[in-house]
Amino acid sequence: MAVRNVVTRRSCHFRGFFPSLKNGKSIPWESQLEGYFLSLLELSPQVFRYEVQPSKETFEMGGYSAIYYPDVRAVLHDGTEQWFEVKPVGADAELTQLPRFY
Repeated sequence: MAVRNVVTRRSCHFRGFFPSLKNGKSIPWESQLEGYFLSLLELSPQVFRYEVQPSKETFEMGGYSAIYYPDVRAVLHDGTEQWFEVKPVGADAELTQLPRFY
């Protein structure tokens, strides 16, 4: 179960729900790229189930407390878990700039 509401009326971004047979319910997505990724998880024979924004992580960075929500956690048929961040190519360059702001 997501720990944060993904689909709200407060944004002008594309958001929606993906009908998941593996999870038996509709799964919210926050970007079109995330929606495409959910379809890959749904079609993968290795994936047993998955959930979006499965946890709320709090950590310290530069003396400030920060909150982070991972994008997707997938449980494979062998019982292992895989955690994923779904970002466009080049988005990791923005993450390297974060310490400058703290």
